[in-house]
Amino acid sequence: MSASHDSTPARRAPSALERGLGAVLRHPIVRRLKSPLIEARWWWRGRSIANPPLPASPRELLFLCQGNICRSPFAAELARRRVAERGLSGVSCVSGGLRASQAPESPADAVHAAARYGIALAGHRALDVTAAQMAAADVIVVMEVRHVDEIRRRFPDAIGRVHLLPLYEPAGRYGPLERVNLLDPFDQGAEAFAHCYRRIDAAIDGLASAIALRTRG
Repeated sequence: MSASHDSTPARRAPSALERGLGAVLRHPIVRRLKSPLIEARWWWRGRSIANPPLPASPRELLFLCQGNICRSPFAAELARRRVAERGLSGVSCVSGGLRASQAPESPADAVHAAARYGIALAGHRALDVTAAQMAAADVIVVMEVRHVDEIRRRFPDAIGRVHLLPLYEPAGRYGPLERVNLLDPFDQGAEAFAHCYRRIDAAIDGLASAIALRTRG
């Protein structure tokens, strides 16, 4: 009997040229030069990006991010608090991940950053969002434009209920990229989490106020 062979090709080590090019692209000066191009791209794309109207008296808010370990669980807990502060009872706030594979639980930087807001993420475990959750949610809240694009591909019937959380922040606070993207702080250090959670805090406040206005209006 002939021996079996693994047909998976071996991973090729990057060449010196590829390593050098990668180092150049990561250099702070090059990143600064790229920044205006990135902002210009998002200015052009962002002109047509807006949230749909909120439904009257929503009962189920579903918060989604990529891995369900940093942004969405924090946002859901904060939203639960903020809607209660506004006297809105019976509003459920849950979270999930579009691809919950980054890590099984919230990293230490997320736990520490959330604790400053009185939110405990230490016991949180990442979960993939289900089709049933998508169908049940009155409002689906995502963090980035790529999440909207993924939902459009995977759950097309839900796209009319998808809201970008950063659009609920005060207008004019950020440039074109961050105006429509609340970027993933995973593996970016403590300051990235602090920045991200400050933004979520402001955006959830805006979202809760908008829900209260729709509910009482």
